[in-house]
Amino acid sequence: MICDPRMSSEGSAIYAQIEARAENAGVLELIEDGTVQAVAEAVEQFLVQAVDDDAVDSRTIDFLAAQALESLGDAASARRLLLYGTGMVRPSEWVVTGDQAIWVLDLKQMTLYGHAPLELLFFRSMLLILDAVADIWDECSGDGVLGLRHVCTAAAGLLGVSERADAVSDLAAEIVDACTSKLDQLREARGWLTSPSVMNLDL
Repeated sequence: MICDPRMSSEGSAIYAQIEARAENAGVLELIEDGTVQAVAEAVEQFLVQAVDDDAVDSRTIDFLAAQALESLGDAASARRLLLYGTGMVRPSEWVVTGDQAIWVLDLKQMTLYGHAPLELLFFRSMLLILDAVADIWDECSGDGVLGLRHVCTAAAGLLGVSERADAVSDLAAEIVDACTSKLDQLREARGWLTSPSVMNLDL
């Protein structure tokens, strides 16, 4: 979606996008009345002052909205808004999971390419994301599924090799194991009855 930053917040495409993202991310029920309006106005004001083009893409709006929400003192909601807004984390349906809810984490969007030390940063970022979205399993007490998309792509990017290389499958398994261990820690910390299972959706 392309939005015109010169439009006012009331009834604007920017306001509508932010409100929709906040609702999908479960943020609307967490923030005070008028917050979406304040965030939309902040985003529009920034765009009018800083952007030369008449239109901006939706991902830029997602990023700016998260920044504005964080500046209002709600870092947790800002993280959720950004994660869901970018599509990095989203609900999905898979026949093999039955009645269990499945949430998909797209690792390709958080992959940093380059030198080996970035692998450590990748794992830290991934675990922070799980911390940020853990409450999506609170209502079902941990009964659900975390689906990992583009695991092999992320592993290959971190290693700087082809996805067919033997080392890729080893690192992909480490990624799945790290998520499993983190969800077990969250089960204990949040009092869930069980831990969400982890699925590598590349397989």
